[in-house]
Amino acid sequence: MDDIAALDAIPVTFGRLRSRGTAQGALIDDDADPGASDRLRRILRTEAGLRGIEASPAWLANAMVQLLRLFERTHSDWLSTRQSAELFVFETRCPSGRIIRFGDHWTLDRCRLLQGTSR
Repeated sequence: MDDIAALDAIPVTFGRLRSRGTAQGALIDDDADPGASDRLRRILRTEAGLRGIEASPAWLANAMVQLLRLFERTHSDWLSTRQSAELFVFETRCPSGRIIRFGDHWTLDRCRLLQGTSR
């Protein structure tokens, strides 16, 4: 496993999006991998800088929400068409060519994409 692959794996879980209400959705799983949200912010800030974009806190929050919504849609599509007990890892390529992988903690660990986990 190379450090880049491990560094760019972001664990995601599904849960309540707000402390009030019942809306459910994808969330960065910082409980499974402390610092995952900060790591994703750093990746996005770097990618934005390479494109000359000012990565304000609002821009970063919006970019993270958009990535999580994209994960939700692709996960939903996968659930509706899967034929077996395959594992789901969503990969997205940044403009620089860097790949970020998203999935549940167990799957990322099983695929040896997540660092600092016990097997």
